[in-house]
Amino acid sequence: TPPANMAFDKAIGTTFSLDPGILLSIPAHLADLGTDKGGDDISTWEGLYRHSKNISVYAQRARIQVPALASPVYGLVESMIHEVALPSRGQFHPKIWLIRFIDESSQDRPYLRLVFLSRNLTRDRSWDISLKLEGRPGPRNIAQSKDLAGFIANLPRMAKHTVPDSHNEQANQLALE
Repeated sequence: TPPANMAFDKAIGTTFSLDPGILLSIPAHLADLGTDKGGDDISTWEGLYRHSKNISVYAQRARIQVPALASPVYGLVESMIHEVALPSRGQFHPKIWLIRFIDESSQDRPYLRLVFLSRNLTRDRSWDISLKLEGRPGPRNIAQSKDLAGFIANLPRMAKHTVPDSHNEQANQLALE
């Protein structure tokens, strides 16, 4: 959920295993925030489509669950998911989200939220612990952020298949900020 007077702009997430139904709940929540509660299905679909284009999730190859029920709405999720296959049979196991919010009424710097999680994006009912860091990017780079920025920028290159240019640009922008 965006901070007060802010709007969701884009996000990158990482997980080991992934349930597409759980992933779908993220753009659905964002779409619900931006529509009239008595709105029609078309505005809901438009919100789902608009937000799904701005979300990238990198998950361990072969750890993406097959949805229990077939639905055309899962077509929106496909463009968000990028499978990662690390060399030497390594496992891709980070669980983070980097989310960018903007104030559409001003030229203020974006607002970033970095969340570290202990759980995957699945229906697992186990306890979860998280760390949430928030703030606006400063005017200069911070040396302690170099490894995190490098990780974010490198995510598209870790993907097994070619990542769309828009998702490469997204990773580069978030890494710079």
